Amino acid sequence: MRVGQHDNFVRVVLDFNHRTEYSSGFDPDGRMILRLLSAKAVPKRRRLGADNTPISRIEITASPDGNGSIVAIESDGPISNKVFALTPDEIGSHRIVIELAPLPSLND
Repeated sequence: MRVGQHDNFVRVVLDFNHRTEYSSGFDPDGRMILRLLSAKAVPKRRRLGADNTPISRIEITASPDGNGSIVAIESDGPISNKVFALTPDEIGSHRIVIELAPLPSLND
């Protein structure tokens, strides 16, 4: 897992050695959830405390049904997300990319 801070968003990149099916959405607590349907990821927890980052924590766990893994991303406020897959190329292997940006507050 790689995390990169850009001007207006944070990019999280997950690398895989094969094509991985996924689905994404938000849970009732507002966490962005990525379900990796065929990947068994090593459980991991990463806290992020950088300034200007909408993400506060990323956690990877096994799926409760034993099929695949779940990536949960917590934020300090409402966020938008864009999730897409990349196939192997000269840069890297199979990847799932998550781009997260803070949503403007209603008071802005």
